[in-house]
Amino acid sequence: MEKRAIKQWIHFTLTAVTSLYVITGIGISDHRLMESLSLGLLTKARSLWIHGNLLQLFTVLLFLHIYFKVRPMLQRNASAENP
Repeated sequence: MEKRAIKQWIHFTLTAVTSLYVITGIGISDHRLMESLSLGLLTKARSLWIHGNLLQLFTVLLFLHIYFKVRPMLQRNASAENP
């Protein structure tokens, strides 16, 4: 895979995981509303399980997202300091 495709995959996946993380958070705090909106598929217990398991994936994807954004700036600064 080329670098651009990897970056796009990370950004898309981070967006999807963040959206799901917010939706399951709402499903924990306002479970009656989320159960009716999801037609009973997203119960409070299921929301809590998904929300808890998404934290590790969210953390890894967020780290990779920040790394790919900051790395070019760090490389430019390092090359400017060492002519």
